[in-house]
Parts: sequence; structure tokens; C-alpha cells
Amino acid sequence: MHVVFLYAFFAVIATASNIAAQVLVVRIPNLAYAVPLSIAAGTAVGLLVKYALDKRWVFEWKPKNAGHNAKTFFLYALTGVFTTAIFWLCEYLFAEKFHSEAMRYLGGTIGLAIGYVTKYQMDRAFVFFDVRSKRSGDKVFRVLTVALILFTGLKLIGITATSPLIAYPDNWDFARVESCMGLWEDYGNPAIEAHLSGPVNNLVLTRKTNSSMCAASIDTLFPYIVSLLFHKGDRIDLRYIGALRVAVTLFFVAALIVVSRGDFARFVIAVLFSLVFGEFAYIAYANTMYNEYSILLGVFVGVSSMWLAWTNFASNIKWLTCIFAASLILVGMAKPQYSPLAPVMGLVGAAIFWRRGYGYRSVLSLATLGIASMVMYSLINPSDDGFGRRLRLVNITDTVFTEVLPHASNVSAAIDALGLPQSCGVMIGKSFYSPGVDAHHPCPEVIDVSRARLLPLFIRQPSILTRSLNDGVVRIRPFPGAKYGFFEDSIYAQSRRVKFTEATSVGTYLNRLPDGGYRALMRISMLLVLPLALWCSVSIIRRRMSWHGMELLLVAGGTLVLYSIASSVFGDGTTEVFKHAFLWVFGVGLEVVSLAGLLLFSVGMYKPEMSEGLMRRTAQSARDRISDRAVACDQRAS
Repeated sequence: MHVVFLYAFFAVIATASNIAAQVLVVRIPNLAYAVPLSIAAGTAVGLLVKYALDKRWVFEWKPKNAGHNAKTFFLYALTGVFTTAIFWLCEYLFAEKFHSEAMRYLGGTIGLAIGYVTKYQMDRAFVFFDVRSKRSGDKVFRVLTVALILFTGLKLIGITATSPLIAYPDNWDFARVESCMGLWEDYGNPAIEAHLSGPVNNLVLTRKTNSSMCAASIDTLFPYIVSLLFHKGDRIDLRYIGALRVAVTLFFVAALIVVSRGDFARFVIAVLFSLVFGEFAYIAYANTMYNEYSILLGVFVGVSSMWLAWTNFASNIKWLTCIFAASLILVGMAKPQYSPLAPVMGLVGAAIFWRRGYGYRSVLSLATLGIASMVMYSLINPSDDGFGRRLRLVNITDTVFTEVLPHASNVSAAIDALGLPQSCGVMIGKSFYSPGVDAHHPCPEVIDVSRARLLPLFIRQPSILTRSLNDGVVRIRPFPGAKYGFFEDSIYAQSRRVKFTEATSVGTYLNRLPDGGYRALMRISMLLVLPLALWCSVSIIRRRMSWHGMELLLVAGGTLVLYSIASSVFGDGTTEVFKHAFLWVFGVGLEVVSLAGLLLFSVGMYKPEMSEGLMRRTAQSARDRISDRAVACDQRAS
């Protein structure tokens, strides 16, 4: 109780110092950006005052030398990031709501009070730690895990259940799903059309299907299941589909938490859940007929499962294998662009499970399932005739003539390498949507161009690859794209719920980066994929896990950034790359989280000892299984 009183008393002193510093800075005449600078100054002053008081009187800690003191202050400041985020957010919300200086300070005070309660536990566990406080680290992770899941779940449900509707607008792509079951947007008279200014909430179940337009996928199951609950002619609220998606998402989150061993592992799963389903632009996919939601869910489940297997933080490897298998189906059978990710995930996951001593039959099944999911999707949606053939013509036209050939250093040689007649050069710079192209395509031969021909072309003319990827990087921001409306009622765009969700989304802050910093971040993210992948491959072969799996999350993030941009640019050009390359935000978020984890482990802020014990036990278990198999083989041979 004495320590709690001191900590609370020093929190009051630090808060007073913080507010006093803000008042002094904001009173400086003719100071540009007075409010942001005052908040930053108050944060720095409060941090220094509280560190000096806490280390001496609360934790009775004495540094060994100046370097030890500097390292401890760094850790103390690092744990203050969470406190600072709460403090800034509360002060910002109060300032925006009440437009009063006094109320802004009140919001800051409330935010500091909330943050200091959390910071005390983090300081005990991570900064001024002893044997007793090390044990409290798991309690902190437990609290943070529950808080993150509740926080993200409430955002996900809050946006999905909003009325008027918040979602991506009704696009032409919706017809591909609606045609499969006869469930259409209700414009008065059901029709195939677009409504790009905002989403339409009401659907009408006509049961009038159109097989020539239907593009079935695993995501089609969501509207199909909802349609089974109604009769022909019924009006259906689009949020029923969103509710079903949210329910399935929470089921997978619960399943991952159950198979995770230890509070640290559950905390990482909660962070990954927050990165995906706490993002405003990703939540908006729930109440739509787009197939992107299944990709988001599949990638989240797949990355989480591979991390649990990589780190040996799984309590039940068989159930984890089933969860991972479900992620392969979700990714492989959702959308042509991301379908090839399933075999990649399957092979990597199979290698990880195999090196952890799992049976070769199950491992082979995972690798086969990834390939089978992609193949099954292509068989269900053939691209040789009808709607599939037209879609293939659109995509390859935009790829070749809006990205590949315009960036070729030798256009004539590039046309020959693609197997096209030189007369197709008149299409360079045009897209399928350019005037007259749809009615009389100047180069119909382009439909027979295989994207496999691009690989040798990239080697001979690397400018095509680098410049096209640079185009993609430039055009994917802002995220989400500002081309479409997201609100059934535009007034709701200014609501507190939407503003809060945007303020706690990674994409919001990536949009605010200066152009130079943003482009450098994206290029580094893509360039590091190969060396990091080699590092992870060596780790798999040597059966060694370092940095508690952060290296796997780092390479997964870079891969998602590179794949989402490259598959969009060379999938159908940059016409709507901002919409198709949507996974890059999750990829960058993964990289930030993994780098933060690497930083914490490298400075000794947290060392989850359980992981090493699990490594030894799992390795021994793997050796025992291999030995048992060898004995059985010898017995059969004799």
C-alpha cells in the first residue's frame, strides 16, 4: 500500500509537470503548431520527472553505471509509449469534442491516470524487475491480451453493426457473387449495376441466377448461408452477412487462443488480430459482396498458425494443423489474385511442421492442400470462355499495356518476348476501359499472353519490374482509396465511432507519412524479403528458433507487401491497384510489430523463459518419435 501511494503521488506530480509544461509552451507568442509542440514538451517533462522519482522511491533501484542508467531509462520510455498513446488520444478526443483548452487538459489528465495504472505493472515486469516482478510479466500479458481482443472485437462489431451502413460501396464486382444465388442489391428493381457513392444496405432475394456471371468462391458461402434463412422475394439486411463473417472471425480467434500455450503467445495472437480486424478499411469488407474478407481471415489465421508452430507455443499440434488447413482453403479459394498464396503458405507451413517433428503424412497433406485449393478454385471458375474469358482479357490488357510495355527500355523486343505482333504497339498506354477498346480491341492476341513470359523479360529488361513496382507503391496510397464512398449516409462519416476507429488504425498513420519516408519504407520492406527468407530457411533446417519467432513475422510482413503490390500491378495493371493491393497495410504492421519485438528481446526487456523449455521438450519429443519409427522399421524389416 505504501508503494501504491507513492506511485500515485508521483503520478500526480508528473501530471502536474506535464500540464504546466504544456501551459508554458502554448503561451509562447507566434509559435507555429503550438498545441502539438506543447503536448510533446509536456510528455518529455512528465517522463523525466516520473523516472527520477520512481527509480529512487518506488522501486528503490540504483544503476550500476551511466550506461545501465541510460538503458533502463530507454526501457522506461519504451513502456511509456502505451501510456503516451492513451494520454494523447484522450486529450485529442476532448479537444475535438469540447473545443476548450480547459477540457483538453481534463482529457489529458484522465488519459494519464488510465495510462499510469498500466505503466506501473509494465515497469515492475520489464524495467525495474526482480524475481518477483518477472512472474508478474505473464499477468501483464494476460491483461493486455484481454484488453486487445475486447477492444478490437468492439471496433469490429461496432462498425459492422452500424446503421446507416458502413462498408465498401456496391461495385460491378458484386454481380459475380449475386449471380450465383440470385441475391441482389435492392435499387427498387434488382439489376446488375454499380452504386459507387456509397453502400446499399437492403438486398432482395429473387433466386434469379446468372451462371454466365457467377464467380463462386469460399467467401460466397457467407451470403449463401444467409440466403437459406429467407424466402424468395424477401428483403435482407446486408449486415446479416457481416454478422456471420464477424462470428466466424471470432471463432477462429478463440480457436487460436485455445491452442496457444502461455500468456505471451496469446498476446501475440491478440496483436495480430488487432492489426487486421482493428483496421477501419478491413472492417469495411465485412458488409460487402467482395471476397477480400476471406483472404484477410485466411492470412491472419495462417500467419498466426505458422508462428505458433515455429515457436512451439502450441498446446495441441493436431488442432493447430486443422486450423492452419482451414486458412489454406480460405486463401486458396477466395480470389484469383491471392489464390497462389495458398501453395506458398502450404509449403512453408509444411516445412515448419515437419521440422517440429510432425508426421510426414500430415505435412504432405498440408502442402498438397495449398496446391489443391488453388487448382480447385480455377476449376470452379474456368477462364476459357464466357465471363471468365472476358475477365482474363481485361486483366491481361491492363497489365501489358498500362504497366509492362510503357516501362520497357526496348519496346519492340518486349513485344516480341510476349509473343505479340508489333501492331499491338498502338495500345501502349491504353487500358481496357479506354474509349473504343472494349468494342474493337486493337490487340485481341494479348489474351493468350502467359504471365510466365514476364519473368525472363524482367531479367532482360529489369526496368519493367522496378518501375512497375514503383508505380504500384505510389498509387496504393491513400489507404483505403478515396475513389469510393464508404457510408450509406455521408453525415455518418464524421461520427465519433468512425473517427475513433480511424484514429486507432495503422493505415491512418501510414497515410500521414511524408512521401519520401513512405517510399523508403515500402522499398526496404520489399528488398528485405529474400535475405530474411533465407535466414528463416536456415533456421528451419537447423531446427533453431531465435528471437521468439519475430523473424518469421518480419519475413511474412515483407512477403505480403511485395506479393500484394506485385500481384496487383502484374495481375491487372494499376487501374485499381489501391483496391487490389490491400494486404500491404497488414504486411507493414507485421514488420513494425516484429521489429518492436526484436528490439525488446535484444535489450533484454522481456525473455519468455517458457519458450526455451518448450523447445527442449518438443525437440526431445520429435527425437523420440523418430526413434520409435526407426525401431518399427527395423522390426518390420527383420
